[in-house]
Amino acid sequence: MHATVLVILCEGHKSLTVCGDEAQAWSELIAFVDSQWTARFGPALPPHDEAQRVRSFFRADEHYLLASTDLSKMAERMNEGAPAKDWFETLRLH
Repeated sequence: MHATVLVILCEGHKSLTVCGDEAQAWSELIAFVDSQWTARFGPALPPHDEAQRVRSFFRADEHYLLASTDLSKMAERMNEGAPAKDWFETLRLH
């Protein structure tokens, strides 16, 4: 079982979202940028190109991460009845 993790650390906003694939994670990232664009840049229109929009939005001290991960071991641990605190020990990002 694979998923893509999206982490956003931006101006006090901290989120971790697990998505089914990279396309869904990218859509979530674009939705975040679009929802915050006006608050940050006022009436200035965002770049049409999504990658440029993301690069323009995040400041040097802000970060986002899209990472593919294998959740199969975590799912096995959940199915074995392992305590929730142990599930994430098996999470591997690549």
